[in-house]
Amino acid sequence: MSAFDEFLASFPMKTERRFTTAQLQSLAGRVPESVIELLGRVGLASSKRFFFTLAPTEGRPFLEAWGVNPDVTHAFMNTAFGLIVFATSSRIGVIDPFSGTADLWEAEEGAEMLVWDMVNAHHEFARRKLGARGGARGEVFAMSPPVKLGGHFGNNLGSKSNATFAPEERTKHIAAQASLYGHRVKGLPKALMLPTSSKRRLEPKAARVERSPFVDPALHYAVVAALVDAKGLEAQSVHAALASLANKSPEDEDTHLANAVKALSTLLLSARALASVRRLGRSVRFDGVFESILGVETGGEADYAALRSLGGIEALTALEDLDLSGLLNLDAAPLDLAPLVGLRRLVKLNLGGGKVKNLEALLKVRSLKKLVVPRSLASPVLEKLVARKVTIARAR
Repeated sequence: MSAFDEFLASFPMKTERRFTTAQLQSLAGRVPESVIELLGRVGLASSKRFFFTLAPTEGRPFLEAWGVNPDVTHAFMNTAFGLIVFATSSRIGVIDPFSGTADLWEAEEGAEMLVWDMVNAHHEFARRKLGARGGARGEVFAMSPPVKLGGHFGNNLGSKSNATFAPEERTKHIAAQASLYGHRVKGLPKALMLPTSSKRRLEPKAARVERSPFVDPALHYAVVAALVDAKGLEAQSVHAALASLANKSPEDEDTHLANAVKALSTLLLSARALASVRRLGRSVRFDGVFESILGVETGGEADYAALRSLGGIEALTALEDLDLSGLLNLDAAPLDLAPLVGLRRLVKLNLGGGKVKNLEALLKVRSLKKLVVPRSLASPVLEKLVARKVTIARAR
């Protein structure tokens, strides 16, 4: 009995065309007999708009994108989520694009494990009713944001998914997804991987380098975080701006993070995008995305996002709520509030416990209604703001 009988019983495949004897013979010795038997039975086929077998050379660019050597491996199936099923002369494996990892099993065990993994993936596909929206050969459903950039499916413990799925051209998406992991899948022996010098590099298109309106790269960082959180900017764009620093193991983590913040300031933000920002503050979620791209984990202790200047903040013409409580380094020099005069819609301002100067500038922010200040701050400016019916609260 074929090792794939269980799979075919649950997911009967509709044949589009048969493979020729020559095509099947070209796989002899390169893949297990069970794989050749499967392809001989179903040919170029699909099942439930999710599973697709591949022609003998069709999967080469998919393997190359992930840094896998197609001369010693053979991709024979992919799914509408971009999973790539491949074989060596004696084993069967699968590349998971969500985690950037691969599993590899002995042929008989591999077929059983593969069925389990593929069926679980199909359940997610069916639950989202994606088959009714597409699922054609040559396309996959791209997850946005990807797992690498903060996306998740949700779970039975109450966590809700934050991801959406949309059909995209298959080769383009596989290359883009692989680029998030440096075109290097984890979990395979070195003998199956392409040498670094010959890996196929298909990076996302880099962002155009233009001058940021913000004096401080950390302010640009905070604005990018706000846009990503509000879905006004794709996390993939962030990855493109950080591509030269992604997936590297830095000797000096602080310098690596500082360089990444500077690199992010080259990411072009349109006037329309800037005008959409209504709230600005520290985003722990985006910090996680940023650190994931760079392959570091600070545990929230690093101050790479600490503001040193508000220069250029007037570009945020619709800003209503500015929370500086998580954006100031308590040991840094006082932050100059003078640039806030250019904000015409600012209603809420939280200074947290940080040091500030030019508090008098707030008297010119006529839209201000609520202000949170450090507990020990005393100034006649506060009395004048209260007289103007601005609510004053003390930071905890």
